[in-house]
Amino acid sequence: DPVLYAYAYVLGTHRLPCCPSFLCLSLTDMGLGKTVQIIGLLAAIQKKGGNDLDLKLLKQKCRRIAQELAGMQKREEDALLQGLPIPPSNKEEMFEDAKKSGRILVIVPASVITNWQNEFKAWGHFGVAVYEGQGRRDALERVRDGRDEILVVGKPLFTKVKTDFPHINQLDWRLVICDEMHEYKGHKTNGHKCLEELRNKSMCPVIGLTGTLVQNNCACLGFSLLFAGGCTDTLFVAIIL
Repeated sequence: DPVLYAYAYVLGTHRLPCCPSFLCLSLTDMGLGKTVQIIGLLAAIQKKGGNDLDLKLLKQKCRRIAQELAGMQKREEDALLQGLPIPPSNKEEMFEDAKKSGRILVIVPASVITNWQNEFKAWGHFGVAVYEGQGRRDALERVRDGRDEILVVGKPLFTKVKTDFPHINQLDWRLVICDEMHEYKGHKTNGHKCLEELRNKSMCPVIGLTGTLVQNNCACLGFSLLFAGGCTDTLFVAIIL
């Protein structure tokens, strides 16, 4: 089962000790279920039950975090007004909990962002933020503090190395999903450099989706294998068919 196979890798069950990060390639033609497989994987990682209880728990978590953030802000404002030291907050603990329970980055072509949103809505109850337009910073904050579990970003914004990418790379990600992975094969392109830098900083698994692994020649396959290695002395790739 492809989902169980990827699940084992994300949890580190089959990961080699010398390769803390890896690339897992999901290879099927367009329309044969790559997106649904990934959503099934994310549901398993986040321990979804596939019922209305997921939505109830998601709303409860959002309310709890919002109340905690509002309480922290009020305590800071009261301290400033009274000339007192700002009290310590538990934001770092909150951010760490958010990474353990979610913080998954999904990088997709800009033209299919809406499609991914619709698929998440169709197949379960997920906290999904979209990094686009005027709401980019708010989307990042929602994923940072745990109000949302997944951040969907279009490749054009992800590869803006001077503006958007540094903000995205500030967060420590638990898992990265990269749609149309073959588009990142150029070693000198911003896409390749950004994806490699993000993976190396977060030391997290990367799952690449593509239906055209060998797009033009065998060099395309070579790129994927090299990127999957994650280190110089070991080459490791998991391929889901």
